[in-house]
Amino acid sequence: MEDYTIIVTLASEVFEYDVTNSVNVFPNPMIASASVEIRSNVNLKNAEFVLYDAIGKESAKVFVADGSKTFSFERKNLSRGFYIYKLFSGNALIATGKLEIR
Repeated sequence: MEDYTIIVTLASEVFEYDVTNSVNVFPNPMIASASVEIRSNVNLKNAEFVLYDAIGKESAKVFVADGSKTFSFERKNLSRGFYIYKLFSGNALIATGKLEIR
């Protein structure tokens, strides 16, 4: 989970925005399928959930419906092992995490 605080100063006023992004994949470790829950203040557009294997090769990509905060995906041909996932909205990286597939 990545937490950021953005502070904007305009004239003599200070505004603080809390930008918290996280992705929860369950079950983790996964066997046949997994559900993904997105917690983000960002309005997701053209979002992609991408899995990378241990050497950084892209192994799977799931396109997320605009504005969606939950979705599921199937293991299909993914091998057992550890993966890194990244959630992108457009070209912006929103969140990252780890997933084990058994």
